[in-house]
Amino acid sequence: MKNMKKISNLLCLVLVAVLFVFTGISSTKAAPQTITISRTGVSPKYIDAYDFYNLKFDDDTVVYCYSGPGNWPTDGLTYTLDGEASAAIKYILENGPRTSDNSQVARYVTQGAIWWYRAENGEISALSTEFVETGAESETGIRDLIKNLVRDARNNTSTSNKKAYIFKSSGYQDVVALYAPDPEPTPDPEPEEVCVEYEIVGNVRPDPAKTDPTPGKECYNKGTEYDQKKELKTRQSNCKFNGWYTNSNLTGRWTNGTALNNNLKLYGAWECGTPVIVPATAANTPLIILGVGLTAIAIGAGVYIYRDKKINSNK
Repeated sequence: MKNMKKISNLLCLVLVAVLFVFTGISSTKAAPQTITISRTGVSPKYIDAYDFYNLKFDDDTVVYCYSGPGNWPTDGLTYTLDGEASAAIKYILENGPRTSDNSQVARYVTQGAIWWYRAENGEISALSTEFVETGAESETGIRDLIKNLVRDARNNTSTSNKKAYIFKSSGYQDVVALYAPDPEPTPDPEPEEVCVEYEIVGNVRPDPAKTDPTPGKECYNKGTEYDQKKELKTRQSNCKFNGWYTNSNLTGRWTNGTALNNNLKLYGAWECGTPVIVPATAANTPLIILGVGLTAIAIGAGVYIYRDKKINSNK
């Protein structure tokens, strides 16, 4: 029996949540530029002689009058988006429907709070004394609900991302409704880059002063059609370049115009008939002079010994 009671309570909570979702005024849709309106009924005269038409747009968004009593919209009237209402109006639109379990009372409180707030700010004509101060109070306590909602709207800020939008139609009341803001445009992602490198394999190299330099690393947007660099040239007569390859063992060729979808390294090699003779530099000049000097001394000593021997033999 206890389990049945728990299940019953759970079902009630689910039902309340569903009713709240479908009777609330919030919308996850972005505000339209133009839209038509319809009247779905009229509220009881809870306070003084005021009754409110129940309004909605043709996308089922609940709508409230913004300009004050009079000139109620008619069915099928087209409204145009005009701008945003204040944060306080947004707060009232979000929290008014929660002020009573009776959806008609909650709607009356929301509409009354919008006018009450704007009349206090001097934005619309003052409401009747009977509405805001005196007159028979209904058992629902609607006047207190309205006053408390207006007070809370002045002292609190909504944290939702929705906005209160004002819509206009010539000759009729402005209306206000909650919509989600226009989505922020998603920036285009930065293009992914892939890079191309070139490498000379092996130890054979022609004279750098007579040879094209090896190309440096370059990066491109992924998917770019790529042509490999021209083969290197050298003015050294005994050397030739073997071309660019896709593997370090010098196999596989890159096809020009192929899309770069991954990093690429191309390999090349030189063939030279004889080793490169590196010219003398200032650093080894003293050694050369020393070698020449020692050679001259050795030759001079040899000549002296030869002459000495010849003289002695003539004696």
